[in-house]
Amino acid sequence: RRNDPELTISASSRRNKERTSSGESFRLDTRLYSSPVTPQNRIFAHQYYESTHFGAEPAYYKRVGLGWESIIARLVKLEIEIQNELFKDNQSSVVLDSEFQITDYWRVKGHYDSNSI
Repeated sequence: RRNDPELTISASSRRNKERTSSGESFRLDTRLYSSPVTPQNRIFAHQYYESTHFGAEPAYYKRVGLGWESIIARLVKLEIEIQNELFKDNQSSVVLDSEFQITDYWRVKGHYDSNSI
């Protein structure tokens, strides 16, 4: 799987109808990974889009990024990404992700975002 370019798309939609308010939201998270640059490393492009509607007030949020993925001994995956927020403040941030595969059934993940919402 890691020898070829890879596209991952995650989409979700949600509707909420309560007595006080109603709304709907949509999320789209897309990553395009390159073929390996070295046997353990590859680069990726990342796009995240979210829209929410509560009544007549829509809100939109979008981020784009470029990152580096590294696999260590087939047990640890590390990712570093530089992102730019295309929203109100147009800020840049650094995102670090890690994943440790303990067994076939257990894994530990970590996430840090210098500009979390």
